[in-house]
Amino acid sequence: MKTKWVLALSGLGFLACSANADTLQYKIQNLGTLGGSSSYGMGLNDSGQVVGWGTTSVGERGFTWDATTGLHVLSPASGQSDARGRVINSSGQAAGYAAMGSTTGHAATWIGSSGSTFDPVSGATITYSGGINSSGTVVGWASTSSGLKAYKWDGHNSTILGTLGLDTDATAYGINDSGLMIGQSIGASGSTAVSWDTNGVHSLGILNGGAYSTAFSLNGAGHVVGHSGSNLGQQGFLYANGLMTGLGLLGGDTYSTAFGVNGSDWIVGRSGNSSGQHAFLWRSGAMVDLQSLVADSVTSSHWQLFDAQSVNASGQVAGTGYFDGQLRAYLMTPLTNPVPEPTTVVGLGLAVLAFLRRRK
Repeated sequence: MKTKWVLALSGLGFLACSANADTLQYKIQNLGTLGGSSSYGMGLNDSGQVVGWGTTSVGERGFTWDATTGLHVLSPASGQSDARGRVINSSGQAAGYAAMGSTTGHAATWIGSSGSTFDPVSGATITYSGGINSSGTVVGWASTSSGLKAYKWDGHNSTILGTLGLDTDATAYGINDSGLMIGQSIGASGSTAVSWDTNGVHSLGILNGGAYSTAFSLNGAGHVVGHSGSNLGQQGFLYANGLMTGLGLLGGDTYSTAFGVNGSDWIVGRSGNSSGQHAFLWRSGAMVDLQSLVADSVTSSHWQLFDAQSVNASGQVAGTGYFDGQLRAYLMTPLTNPVPEPTTVVGLGLAVLAFLRRRK
């Protein structure tokens, strides 16, 4: 009888999780514009603050958005004409870059709307921010006369991150609160997804049949997502516990890329073919077209979601889509808690045990 109880409880837990997965629905919010024709959603923190950028009558401007006060402009630093926000940390500090045209630019951070640029790589013409952690440490890459250089910037000092073997270039896209950094090392034969820690640079590998890979994001556990060439063509991957796993493709698509991952290994990105792209959510081994999860069919009919960049701990997703044909940043929020509460599962389990006892 004890074995039967265990099996019954295990089965009930599976059914509870499956039912939850089947009923996941979202509401979607158009984040608007800064007065221009387009806006783009890029980063998202666990408080639901979004960072991105949009067009204005005087150039590009970064923005942050929160549910209470809406959009806030991230202005270029002194002497710069444009700005883009890319990532945001737990305290609302944003990072991105400020530029003068398309030939020069500087990595930038903003606390509130006040921005400042920094140049962590000597002699660089354009420097980008790729990731920021809760302590404000930034990683990114710079274009120099000798190639692309990945860097870490702690607010005072910079470190150039190494490359694999004979590779000459590197770019960094993410850093977590443990200081683990991820990106790509680039050489004559292509790019390889890598991580950096206190022991140097480490290859994350390439999916079977592929010739390249790149890592774009990671979570607190050090699980990494990106894309890799493979037997199926380019597909998004999850790297965890030393193993790189392909995420697959949406039906009819020929490639996919993963851009964001949360602590529960929910992954977002885009999947596409020659006719277009679709934002996706991947969890528990399955990739789903994100637009199919919008609860209101009337609202959904106005959108064409082609990109998802970030997902936070509560399952909110930020990205970009077409709203009535216009490029708009969006935030999607689950209508209910998408993860079964432990107390609910325990309660169900106790009910099963009581039932089985009555059956004895």
